[in-house]
Amino acid sequence: MENSYQDRHRVFHLQHSQAGCRIDNCDSCFSKDFCTKCKSGFYLHKGHCFDECPEGFSPSESMECMEGCEVGPWSEWGTCSRRNKTCGYKWGLETRTRHIVKKPPKDTMPCPTIAESRRCRMAMRHCTKEGCEVGPWSEWGTCSRRNKTCGYKWGLETRTRHIVKKPPKDTMPCPTIAESRRCRMAMRHCTKGKILLLLLLLGSNFSDLN
Repeated sequence: MENSYQDRHRVFHLQHSQAGCRIDNCDSCFSKDFCTKCKSGFYLHKGHCFDECPEGFSPSESMECMEGCEVGPWSEWGTCSRRNKTCGYKWGLETRTRHIVKKPPKDTMPCPTIAESRRCRMAMRHCTKEGCEVGPWSEWGTCSRRNKTCGYKWGLETRTRHIVKKPPKDTMPCPTIAESRRCRMAMRHCTKGKILLLLLLLGSNFSDLN
């Protein structure tokens, strides 16, 4: 008789709790504002129901949100490669990773993936030992600026080298074949005008003597 009364009281309390719950998607509650069980498809977290557990929590088998696995941000995509090579194939894979910041407790959902790959186009289609061949550097050229070798304090001098053998297509390009560096001009001032003026003056003096 006593057990029957307790069962009726439990059913009455459950019905009363369900009717008085003010929490969305709540199936039963301890009080109007504290859910103890969510409807199917929702997860219980601190007396409320969520379609997804908040960040830092993961769902358990009892449909409750437990402190779960925390992962860091994704890294940049790595180099496109295939079979540990970055050349020799048209297509390869590039990978990015993230690390586990906090491991999850037992009996909770496992950590999400911490590495993922995607298809990518290889930077070099062919691998070749016989790439571009270049000759030796020339001597440094005359120091100049704006096609002049005088009139400025500083200029540039250049040296070059020529391509002996061009590389196959889809391989590494040739290295630079010309380079420049800063240099001091041999003549700070251009004297051509002064010499011409001197010659004109000398010429006029000779004509006066005659």
